[in-house]
Amino acid sequence: MLLFAVLLLSAAAQADTIYLCKAYNDSTFWAKAHCNQHQAFVERIVSVPDGMSFEQQVNLAKGEVNAASAAAAQRQAQAQQVERNTRCLQLHAERAEIWSRYENRKLQPIEIINTDQMRWKGIHAEQQRLGCSMQ
Repeated sequence: MLLFAVLLLSAAAQADTIYLCKAYNDSTFWAKAHCNQHQAFVERIVSVPDGMSFEQQVNLAKGEVNAASAAAAQRQAQAQQVERNTRCLQLHAERAEIWSRYENRKLQPIEIINTDQMRWKGIHAEQQRLGCSMQ
């Protein structure tokens, strides 16, 4: 049993490398040999198990590439969400600052009132566009 486990581990440790190549005409293809041997650029290098057919290795590599792309898209979506939330907080703070000028019926010059009204409308529109909480 121990010998079988050692054989499995040594077989799993053996890996092959395949390349996702990008040709000068922007088409992509998978290759076992380095892309420069095909007059192409390396787009991605993927380690795959040795002993599989090239087609199986490519399918496995495509899965890794798709998973990496999905993870990158998820990270980007999360970053955009954080950016949106940050902007919503900034808009809320600016709105609160404007409102504070008029608390307790404080009088303001007409120029300030006009500027504040225009900015208030701009803040409101941006909050709606971003889907911010209006509280």
